[in-house]
Amino acid sequence: MNVNVTDDSSAFLALNDTSAYADGSGDKLALTFDSDATVTGDGINKDSDYSFTGVFSIRNQGNQPVKVWIVDDDGNDAVEWYGTDTNNKSDFSTLMEDPGNTYQLDIGERVFVNVVIFLKDNSAGDLPTTIEVVADESGA
Repeated sequence: MNVNVTDDSSAFLALNDTSAYADGSGDKLALTFDSDATVTGDGINKDSDYSFTGVFSIRNQGNQPVKVWIVDDDGNDAVEWYGTDTNNKSDFSTLMEDPGNTYQLDIGERVFVNVVIFLKDNSAGDLPTTIEVVADESGA
């Protein structure tokens, strides 16, 4: 078997940073919601809910259509992931979390990921430490 392993932005399912909250400079895309060059604050408030648009994108660079979704390790649903076809579009109607909420990507298509963080009823310890972007060609 011959398998090439590459970084997130060069894979068949490419993950690209499209906001100041995402960093694709390493092997893996990293998301950080604290101070950055575009804001003067240091993070998000306790006991509040936040929404972020166009945090990162997922592009199908493979050779077949796929359905994609996100799995995170927050047991309390402290974060939700939404897909939209345009960067910086405040659209939170297409949930793409878990296999029951997929986003169809044809060859070459991209989805931008919007993120909602719920800290009104959760604490920072409830936030996910990792997420997994899953693609499945069956039924796509």
